[in-house]
Amino acid sequence: MVSRPQYTHLDDDDVYTPDHIEVLLDFARETNSEFVYGKARVEKTPGEWIQVGGPEYPHGHYPYGPNEIPHSAVMFRSYIRLFSPRPDAWKFSTADHFRWIRVKRAGVRVGFLDRVVTEVPLRPGENSITALRFENDRN
Repeated sequence: MVSRPQYTHLDDDDVYTPDHIEVLLDFARETNSEFVYGKARVEKTPGEWIQVGGPEYPHGHYPYGPNEIPHSAVMFRSYIRLFSPRPDAWKFSTADHFRWIRVKRAGVRVGFLDRVVTEVPLRPGENSITALRFENDRN
């Protein structure tokens, strides 16, 4: 039973793993974390998949690292939604990066689950990840 409401993102072109909600919720409970995230499996070119996300939390300084928190790989307690994105976040391919930094600086208990919890396939008609969609080469 969930004692507090939890939120998670799902972009229109992402796919949760079948156990996405279960494993993130269990991990949040086990670690008493208010904000948890895992890895994403991203299709770089047709049939070529890479993993992104890692235990290194965003540091807030340019250049932004390859281990940013994948948008659809997070789960957090309801009150964290108050950390809204920057008004100009649409300009950045790493828009959530700034939001997650504010969450961490506020003292929110963060946990990293070292497993893939979401997949990001290429969109129909795409042959590779576009620069705007995935700015850094993450090999």
